[in-house]
Amino acid sequence: TIPNSVTSIGEDAFSDCTSLTSITVDAANPAYSSVNGVLFDKAQATLLQFPGGLGGSYTISNSVTSIGTNAFAYCGLTSVTIPNSVTSIRVGAFFFCTSLTSVNLPNSVTSIGDYVFQYCPSLTSVTIPNSVTSIGNETFQQCFHLTSVTIPNSVTSIGNYAFEACPSLTSVTIPNSVTSIGVGVFNNCQSLTSVTLPNSVTSIGDYTFDGCASLTSITIPNSVTSIGELAFYDCSSLTSVSIPNSVTAIGDSAFDGCTSLTSVIIPNSVTSIGASAFDNCTSMTAITVDTNNPAYRSVAGVLFDIGEDTLIQYPSGNTNRSYTIPGSVTSIGEDAFASCSSLTSVTIPNSVTNIGDYAFEDCTSLTSVTLPNSVTSIGGGVFEFCPGLTSVTIPNSVTSIGTYAFARCSSLS
Repeated sequence: TIPNSVTSIGEDAFSDCTSLTSITVDAANPAYSSVNGVLFDKAQATLLQFPGGLGGSYTISNSVTSIGTNAFAYCGLTSVTIPNSVTSIRVGAFFFCTSLTSVNLPNSVTSIGDYVFQYCPSLTSVTIPNSVTSIGNETFQQCFHLTSVTIPNSVTSIGNYAFEACPSLTSVTIPNSVTSIGVGVFNNCQSLTSVTLPNSVTSIGDYTFDGCASLTSITIPNSVTSIGELAFYDCSSLTSVSIPNSVTAIGDSAFDGCTSLTSVIIPNSVTSIGASAFDNCTSMTAITVDTNNPAYRSVAGVLFDIGEDTLIQYPSGNTNRSYTIPGSVTSIGEDAFASCSSLTSVTIPNSVTNIGDYAFEDCTSLTSVTLPNSVTSIGGGVFEFCPGLTSVTIPNSVTSIGTYAFARCSSLS
């Protein structure tokens, strides 16, 4: 029971009180009121706290315009009816409502705050009305049984990790109104098979489709200028991707672990490719670069910088048993030959001075390698997990050997 003297109640004051069935407010209190054990402000315009020990269904009063922060968090409700009077649903309003199966959002709602339906594992579907302009960070994160979601044309931004770890979500259509997609929006949506990106989207953020193992194809619109770090990491079913001429930057590990991707064409617009961008693409046999690209080139399907000074990526799916690095190369990039399981030998020319981290990691068939006297440093994990490697000669030009450089080389004696 809240006495009439209380004029300020902080956020989460009664949150996660899972045995609490009623909150009573003294009728003379000037700031707060209660109806059927539910806590409101005095005017009953803001629903502040629904007791965590109550379950079943609940209909919010028409006087309510705002659902407060964590108002229903941790409660046992199965359904909630939200009236047309509500315009705002604040942070974490239905967080951890594990029994909530359905919710209808009225056309009056203009924004859905951060974490609003986070970890509502029983929620199967939700219709977002066309009054909503933004979906907050982690709004539907870990809604394990959410199979479909309709995003209306009114939405302009989707927050970070908004649908992360929704493993039952199979398809999503993003309308043309959306201009901003946050970090990791569909991260680890393992059943997502298709997604439509509109021409309004200008960037694909870091981790956006990370771990979407069922995603088979995606069309990147020519409005996109950048593909973020790990954007398609471990999309193991992705067989093709078309990178438009609008893209200027591809982030670190952007397509790392796309084991079904067979080839990729880098357009002339791309001037920045991050480390390990195409690492562990074990079906990829060739990387092709547009001949007009000012920063990169490909030779026999191998990716180099424009001057062929740095070997950036040897395609992991190339079945050739041996490879001779061109004499122009001075540096072998990070993960450049990683997971090239067919290679048994690599010839490194005297021009090479640096071998980047994990350059030959997981080259399981590599039996021997000769390092020239020009090499001064061997990066971390360079030959890690090369179980067929029986011998290696380190020249006296080498001044540093990185951590785990020869780790798990079980045949190296």
